[in-house]
Amino acid sequence: MPMNLTSMTTKHLFNLREDRLQSLMQSTFVFNQISSQLFVKATGIFHFVITTVLFRR
Repeated sequence: MPMNLTSMTTKHLFNLREDRLQSLMQSTFVFNQISSQLFVKATGIFHFVITTVLFRR
């Protein structure tokens, strides 16, 4: 019985760690998506500013 309890606790802890890892991976993925979108927007704004400055001269 104690062995079974120990194995169950270990499995539970492993599942908790796996869930935490998965949520971390998910948040990292979301962060990467958001940062890439922001980078694209910033690049677009940068190009827009450069073109407007060049065309105004």
